[in-house]
Amino acid sequence: MLYQTVLLHMQNALAHDRSVSGAYYVLTGKQSIQTIQDAKLFRLESYYGIYRSLKKQTYMKQVKKLEDTGLLQAKTTDNHFELTDEGRGFLRDHGKLLQDYFFQGIHYHTFDRIFYKRLSLFVQVWTNAQQNNPTYIPVVDDPSITNWVKQKYRQLKQPASVYLSKLYEEFNFVFESLQVNEALHIWVRQLTGYKRIGLTEQQLAVEYKKSAADINLLTTSINHMLLNQINADTSKLPLLSLIAAQEGTASRLTKSAQKTAQLLPSHSLEEIAQERCLKLNTIYDHIVEISLYEAQFPLERFVPPPVQIQIEEAMKQAGSWKLKDIKALLPEQIRYFDIRLVLTHVQSHIDKGVTQSG
Repeated sequence: MLYQTVLLHMQNALAHDRSVSGAYYVLTGKQSIQTIQDAKLFRLESYYGIYRSLKKQTYMKQVKKLEDTGLLQAKTTDNHFELTDEGRGFLRDHGKLLQDYFFQGIHYHTFDRIFYKRLSLFVQVWTNAQQNNPTYIPVVDDPSITNWVKQKYRQLKQPASVYLSKLYEEFNFVFESLQVNEALHIWVRQLTGYKRIGLTEQQLAVEYKKSAADINLLTTSINHMLLNQINADTSKLPLLSLIAAQEGTASRLTKSAQKTAQLLPSHSLEEIAQERCLKLNTIYDHIVEISLYEAQFPLERFVPPPVQIQIEEAMKQAGSWKLKDIKALLPEQIRYFDIRLVLTHVQSHIDKGVTQSG
């Protein structure tokens, strides 16, 4: 039910401007500037990358199922769908689900599974160490995770029972106000301990009469809630904070965009493209990406104010976020690059509650 509700909510937001693939790209966290910008433009940042393992074929089967049950209907435009009256009714009836679960995909999509794997392995290591059992198969086979846990485990000098007790206390602190108890049970039952094998998504789906997709999203929701609480109460959650530690300075920019950002103060875009042996359009993509995350982005450096006004007027006239529709209403010399930057600028002001004047 959660997965179905998320899909309908996302499709409702995107239907007029994006094909049905748009929601898939946001859900799976596609690393493209268009998808990241879509997540921001259509206020779907929370859902960005929350279901990275979702296969396109599986997703399209769910879309077909929603169509067959009368909740979605195909539009005349290829691969575009919109909610039916029944679909909008379903969303009204079940929309509270989206408030009951916590997603912060734009913040945690690159780290949530790493955190959960570290935590799962630590639980397995400590519960077996407490029982003096050195022979077991690690629940995680990712060398980057196992090596990290081994390193940290050697630095922790107290008995395993001490850390299990501390972990229990910290979990109690985090979860005491959590009302979605079923999601918590599902999350816990995936953990492997001494002589206790965690259940798979498929096993849990059968037991709780949910889809495997629901189990995946419920797990992600608890992970995001945990990470959010850890960031808010680091001093009260020292053990979880250790497990959630991220080495280095976190940046939401791709590595390539970071390099462009470093050159930006002293180089023109053409010079950056030449120095980095990249196409100018790639540098344009980097600038759009930087504009998504930089609060004081210098829009005027790239798009003169008169052009900004023209683009904003075209946006209002088009009544759409679709680049092609906006471009068709503008002089030929105004680039898609200009439009994308202004779209980001306008959306950031809407998010801050600033009314755009025309």
